[in-house]
Amino acid sequence: VVPFRAAGIPVVQTLHNTRNFCVNGVCLREGRQCTDCGGKAVPVLGILRRCYHDSLVDSAGCAAFAMTGRLLRRLERGPQLYFVLSEHHRRWFIADGIAPERLLIRPSTVEVRDAGAGPRGDAVLYVGRLAAEKGVAELLEMWRRHHPGSRLLVVGDGPLGEAVEAAAAEDPTIEHRPYPGDAEVSRLMEEARCLVFPTLAPEAQPLVVIEALARGLPIVASRHDSYVPSVRDGETALLVDPGDPAEVASAIRRLTDFGGSELHARISAAQRRAFAEWHHPDRSI
Repeated sequence: VVPFRAAGIPVVQTLHNTRNFCVNGVCLREGRQCTDCGGKAVPVLGILRRCYHDSLVDSAGCAAFAMTGRLLRRLERGPQLYFVLSEHHRRWFIADGIAPERLLIRPSTVEVRDAGAGPRGDAVLYVGRLAAEKGVAELLEMWRRHHPGSRLLVVGDGPLGEAVEAAAAEDPTIEHRPYPGDAEVSRLMEEARCLVFPTLAPEAQPLVVIEALARGLPIVASRHDSYVPSVRDGETALLVDPGDPAEVASAIRRLTDFGGSELHARISAAQRRAFAEWHHPDRSI
């Protein structure tokens, strides 16, 4: 950044996560939202708590990154403009010291080809990293207790991959597939009954959710204030408490049961309208 600023070249940065003030970048600690280091000159708590990889050294390295960015902003050597993913995240960065006029909300866009509106299959689909902050363990426990659908298809890789494999070995209604590539994921989304997004972290614009909107694939997602306006409870998604297995299961059943066809169709149509309004590639021009 500094050489560009020195040469008089404007610099714009997209803030995809909260690494500017949070050591682990997801504002999550022990399964709960945490912004204890926001606005702090030195994120001491993040270091002492070993928030990144449970490592003091790695956490100190991430803290140094955040402190460097804060120093560059104070010296007017950082980016002149920042794109952020939601109003919720914008407020966090303002609280951390970035001037409000330098923070602009820019919805993510995806290009989806041949998004059909044909009959859906029966799978409850999860696509994403298999990690603790994504709520994967909670998803598996919910399925074990309630079995809200005929089958759960978990697509992705990550540190909880072995746990997913073990669950699939015990329960024939659970299937795990390593990430097969974008084209195959697109096909699976076209054929799924609904997408489940049980993240514990306050994410703003997860691309898998945006792709589901584009394809009219109803979503059961964690209830957070951080989403963009295209994700609306009861309209384009069913938002639930990821820590309440019964609530998550009930929402899935509302979309997978035979009697939920009308709700499924209504949400699907609203999703396509929301995608066109907020996330179509033309919106980025």
